[in-house]
Parts: sequence; structure tokens; C-alpha cells
Amino acid sequence: MQCFSCGHKNTGGAIHCLKCGLKLDLNADEIQQYYAQKVRDEKKTAAEFHARRLLLFSIVFLVIATTFMVMAGGVAKESSYIPSAALNSEFVKVPYDVRPVIKPLFIPEEAKR
Repeated sequence: MQCFSCGHKNTGGAIHCLKCGLKLDLNADEIQQYYAQKVRDEKKTAAEFHARRLLLFSIVFLVIATTFMVMAGGVAKESSYIPSAALNSEFVKVPYDVRPVIKPLFIPEEAKR
């Protein structure tokens, strides 16, 4: 009888595989459970592999984005210069303000009491 796990050819009356020790006298339910567990283990391994790959990609992307931001001089302050689309033209100065515009809230005198 051939072992399901390692493929070793055992003698006909063997109860356990002589190479890996797996039980050989299996019924249909035990064979089904064995393969179902094997599929679950393979899916778990694949999911872990893809999770690690995504984490590594995210870290590399973060490092590259941070490097480009530092090389560009940091976050834009007060104004930015954008190249014009016309030929032989100068850069266009665009004001840039990070402070939010907050309008004062009008509260009637009756509501204050």
C-alpha cells in the first residue's frame, strides 16, 4: 500500500507507513478528512504568503514616498511654482496656504442667554 503523505510503498499488511508513520488502514471518511485538512493548510499558507507580500510592498512604497518628499524639500509652504503649459514661458506662482479658512460664527444675543 502506498502512503498518502510521503508516497513510500509499504507492505500490504502495514498499519502505519514505515517512512513517515502515517496510519495506512484508512476508511473513506478518514481519507476525506486528510485531504480536506491538507487543502485548508495550503490555503492558510497561501494567505500568509500574500499577506507578507502586501506588507512588504506597503513598507517599500512608504520608504519611496518618504524619500521623494524629503528630496523635494518637504511639504509645500506658502506658494508653489508650477510650469506653464505655453512654450518659452515662465513658471506660474500659485499661493498655497495650509491654514483653513474659518468664518466667524454669528450667535444671536437671545441664544447666548
